[in-house]
Amino acid sequence: MNIKIISLDKTFLEEAIAVLNKIFPKQDEEENVDICFRASLNYKKYSSILKKWNILKLEYFLAIDSDTNKIVGSSGIYEIGGDSDSAWIGWTGVISDYRKKGVGKKLVSYSIDLAKQRSYKKIKLHTVDIESQKNAHKLYESLGFKLIKREKEREIGHDRLYYELNLSKDMKNIYIIEHLEPKLWEW
Repeated sequence: MNIKIISLDKTFLEEAIAVLNKIFPKQDEEENVDICFRASLNYKKYSSILKKWNILKLEYFLAIDSDTNKIVGSSGIYEIGGDSDSAWIGWTGVISDYRKKGVGKKLVSYSIDLAKQRSYKKIKLHTVDIESQKNAHKLYESLGFKLIKREKEREIGHDRLYYELNLSKDMKNIYIIEHLEPKLWEW
């Protein structure tokens, strides 16, 4: 199995949305993968929604199985207004056949290295405390993330967990970004 990480672009957009809808079958009606992925490629069209969510910058990338040329996972980073020192990880998921094979670790590691490359001081994420996410929690902790907050979420019926990793310049890269295509962060 040979996994490569590529930036989300229009070529893979529809397939990526379909794959992520299978990974995350229950999504918020307003804040969902369809809107987030499309907004990352067309900020102007989605600027009112992104302003409402207080998202200043966002980009997503995909894990592709080089043998089959199929999307097997995704992740991304985004910046929230008022927190310019931090990148947030979003829409990280791997299809079931590729779980526990290092794909999730590659995606999260890539997110960490990309955040470092973009000079963020911290990288954060939030998830929910449900059984199906326990392996993901272990992965985050194995990469150095610390659980910093637990919130009761009555609407979803589970606690929301917030993780954070401090990024330092002397911290070694986990995933070597070899051929990162330049992405404009200003629209």
